[in-house]
Amino acid sequence: MIEKIFARGLRAGQRWGFKEIRYHRVLTVRFLEKLFPNARFVILRRDIAEESNAEVAEALHLTVPAVKSRLHRARLFLRGHLNRYFAGRQRPGAGAP
Repeated sequence: MIEKIFARGLRAGQRWGFKEIRYHRVLTVRFLEKLFPNARFVILRRDIAEESNAEVAEALHLTVPAVKSRLHRARLFLRGHLNRYFAGRQRPGAGAP
């Protein structure tokens, strides 16, 4: 899942190297820690553990629409923090063209 988050920002034909993926995982974990516990639980269970919305809803005693809403807000939070972090930064290990 973490690789999917960053793959959206790549141009066609680009690939992340091992060092870049490890660096991005550390950043993602850092930003996950900033989420509210319920939002962190939802995104970890849904995106990392790949459980269904119904399974996550049952674990939290929520409705499926509530899980979808929390998941959407958590993803927006992560995307916003990652976008701000990487704005104007060059990927680690990437040289000048």
